[in-house]
Amino acid sequence: MNFAIACLISTGIYASFSTFLYHAKFIGFSPQTLRGDGKKQSPTAHRHAAHKLMVLPFVQIYPTYLAFSKFDFSLRKVIEHLLNMASDPLVAKEALLRPLDGNGSLVLELYRVSFFLGVFHYWYQQPFNVDRIYHKVFATILSFTNFYLNDAGGVFYICILLWKPAGTFESIFTLLYLKGSHKTTLGKAYVAFCSAFVFIERWVFESILLFALLRALVSFPGELLFDCWQRPFIHICFTGLTLLHLKWAYRSLQTLPDYLFREGAHGLRFAGTDAEYKKTDQLQKLT
Repeated sequence: MNFAIACLISTGIYASFSTFLYHAKFIGFSPQTLRGDGKKQSPTAHRHAAHKLMVLPFVQIYPTYLAFSKFDFSLRKVIEHLLNMASDPLVAKEALLRPLDGNGSLVLELYRVSFFLGVFHYWYQQPFNVDRIYHKVFATILSFTNFYLNDAGGVFYICILLWKPAGTFESIFTLLYLKGSHKTTLGKAYVAFCSAFVFIERWVFESILLFALLRALVSFPGELLFDCWQRPFIHICFTGLTLLHLKWAYRSLQTLPDYLFREGAHGLRFAGTDAEYKKTDQLQKLT
């Protein structure tokens, strides 16, 4: 489908869905209502909930299913492939230059639309978080470049399996937060599990992947960096995304005690500064 047409259709669905959530007070995402914990709802809650409910099935869950099916739903095969790339730059080079298959191209189509529109969504989201803007800009450039080059077939599905489960956990927590259900016993147990999972996934496995790709880049610069002018964008954006993910995972663990035992916000949803956390708390107070 033409990219512009896909953006128009997605925007129309998003606008209709967010309008419905604004007026459907019984669902709990309307700014006209209080959250389940009695705090004031965010003025952009309906838009953020619509965004998360749209990306969950099409950008996170379905691509993860496709990626896992490439490894016969075997976690062992995923880890073996990742370690093989890290131990041998030639394997990583082959993975980076392998053409995308049909499913990979389809997923990139979804990503191009989602990430591009996500820039505008997070620009107007309250509270504003500049890291989210950087993340969407990096992801947009990466998806467009990868779609144009039509390669990295051996790395693309690994990236999905490392990035999208954590994104799914974050999206579900965001919906719990917007409903005011995140401070329940079940909500706290969910966040504690997700924080540990995301930290291990980010700091262990994503770090291994970054090492593998940077090592291959140093070993084969002519084929992985200088063969065309678009190629450097792949490595710049991938490195930027990984560093943001590492920052967020660290922030998630750092804010966990305040979230569990006091009234602090949690880094699984927010990845900003202490000033941004305080601003968020102020927005939540009853007026």
